[in-house]
Amino acid sequence: MLLDFSEESTSGDFPEKLVATIDNQCSDEACGTDKLSLQKLSCFLANGTSRNSQLKEQAYNFTLTKGMSFEDLENQIEQDKCVIGVSEERKYRSTWAPNDPLYSQQRAYLDTIKWALGMNRMQGTSPFATIPLKPVKVAIIDSGVGAHPDLDGVVTERIDMRSLQSKAVSASCPTALTNLENPFNTHGTFVAGIIGGKSNNSIGLTGVARNVEIISIMVGNCKGEMSTAEVANAMGSAFSRGAEVINLSLGGGNESDPTFEFNLTQILNKKTVVVVSAGNEYKHLQLGNGLPKSYPASYAPKYPGVISVAWGKQDGTLQDGNKTNQGSNYGKDVVKILAPGDALISTMNPANAPGYLVIPTGFGRGSGSSFSAPLVTGAVALTIGFLKQNNLDFDERMVEDLILKTTSVRT
Repeated sequence: MLLDFSEESTSGDFPEKLVATIDNQCSDEACGTDKLSLQKLSCFLANGTSRNSQLKEQAYNFTLTKGMSFEDLENQIEQDKCVIGVSEERKYRSTWAPNDPLYSQQRAYLDTIKWALGMNRMQGTSPFATIPLKPVKVAIIDSGVGAHPDLDGVVTERIDMRSLQSKAVSASCPTALTNLENPFNTHGTFVAGIIGGKSNNSIGLTGVARNVEIISIMVGNCKGEMSTAEVANAMGSAFSRGAEVINLSLGGGNESDPTFEFNLTQILNKKTVVVVSAGNEYKHLQLGNGLPKSYPASYAPKYPGVISVAWGKQDGTLQDGNKTNQGSNYGKDVVKILAPGDALISTMNPANAPGYLVIPTGFGRGSGSSFSAPLVTGAVALTIGFLKQNNLDFDERMVEDLILKTTSVRT
């Protein structure tokens, strides 16, 4: 029985696309110009337009037709000495990696959160630069995001929500801040780089989410101390500017704050996701009166859409510090997710800052749940961008569920 390779199979006996490895030199000698010989698989393929004269053995794609059985195909192959083998065609895709020079030093913790795997799954057959993801507005309520080459075009607004007291010159803050692009404290700039540092631009590092539009909302004095009114007003400002994710890498102590909580509920009712750091005091956070708390992280159990993030080592295990008063807060009642936050690399402004290890100028390493939180914020932004791109309805509860179902939770 002769094989026909001219039409697609409808029998269902075989995958539609197969690949055959042919000895081209053998086929040249065996096939000749006899038209009947072209019914042989090797002759049909080696005499086709896909032939590469530089290859002695070549893999060819072909489609089996006419409802052939496995035995028929096997018999034909056995009689065709120029066929080295036949198998089902598989699909491969490029494994993308950014060209940012510091990416190799980020790999340990980005691999822990499976960042590259996620990017390649989202990539499909398109180049990374053309992955369709809707932009997502991310508000960073912090010390301010400074100007930085790896954040050019990422920060779309800089808002000053500091109180008069925080702006005042004092013995502890002797210089007035006159430029929002040059904050006193690098904390906010560091957070921003983790979330949205520009990828594949041959500069510095890669951020988690390339689809973010960062709204920098500055609060607090030069030492990073901020009031309830500042944070509450900053949350209102974020909401009014359309923020879809808010990063709060801050802590307010053991007591609930009614003003903060009121503003939080207003935001959550509008589908905004709030990512908060769990704190660095190595406390076992629990529910119930008189038990250890750390706000705003301790609001997380009460409100879906508030994602509290513990500080993990680069391999994803809890950073327990000295196991006394320094290390990540933890506890399954309050902490929803654990993310790496140990010696993360990010953007810095000013270039040299106490408590950070400088790498090249403008970049450094920092540790704490403040920097675990923005890893999760970046993941949330990617998730929302994907949902929007595909016209899928969602709310803050759904986004939280998607994040938690694909990650490790501290118990």
